[in-house]
Amino acid sequence: MCEGGSGEEGFEDGPFMICVSAPGGKVQEAALRYPSHLVEARLDLGGSPDDLRGIERRTMITIRRREEWGSWRWGEEERKALMRRAIDLNPRYVDLEISSAIYDLIDEARDRSVGVVASIHLGRSDWNLLLSLQRKAISSGAEVFKAVITPSCIGDCVKMMTMTASSKIPMVGICLGELGVITRFAAPLVRSPFTYASPWRLAPGQPTPEELEEVWRSWDLM
Repeated sequence: MCEGGSGEEGFEDGPFMICVSAPGGKVQEAALRYPSHLVEARLDLGGSPDDLRGIERRTMITIRRREEWGSWRWGEEERKALMRRAIDLNPRYVDLEISSAIYDLIDEARDRSVGVVASIHLGRSDWNLLLSLQRKAISSGAEVFKAVITPSCIGDCVKMMTMTASSKIPMVGICLGELGVITRFAAPLVRSPFTYASPWRLAPGQPTPEELEEVWRSWDLM
C-alpha cells in the first residue's frame, strides 16, 4: 500500500486502513512517504493549515488539547479559530473531542462536507461513559467515533474490541501501551475504518505503518 505517487489522484474519500499521524510540520513528508494512506496532521505539535495545501482530501486535522494528552498550549478560543481555518480547507476529516468546547464546530464541518471524528481519550476504562459518548456521536452526526483508553488489564482490550465490532457508528477503539497493541493490529477484524500508525510514534504502543502492513499481510488482510 506504500507504493505510488504523491498526489491526491485516485484518493478521494478513501477507503483507508491506516492513518499516519504526523506532527504538523511533517505532514507533506508523511504524504510523500505514504501515498496510499490517510494522514493525520497534528497541528498541536506544530505547523499550520497552510502546510496541507494540495493534500487536503487525504488529511485528518487534529489539534489535541492537553487534557486529552495533546500539546496545545493556548486557549480554547484560539484552538477553535485554528480549527475553523482547518475546516475551510475542506479536509477529509477533522478530529473534534466530543467532551470539549471545540465539538461545537461539528455543524460547521458537516456543512462543508468534512467528516467529523468524535474523539475521547481517557486515562482509565469507563464503559458507561464511553457508551454515552458513542450515542452522542451518533445523534450529532459524527462520521467516526474514536475512543482511546489506558487499559488496566487485557480484559479492557477485549471489551474495547467488542465495543468497536458491535458499534452502530464506524469506530476506532484503541488501548494504549504495550498491553493495548492488539487493539491496533486487530482494527480490520473489528470493522474499524482505519487505525493509527506513525514513524514518529506519537502515542504509547503506536506501531509504524510498515509494522501494521507486515502483520496484516501475514494475516491475508492486504
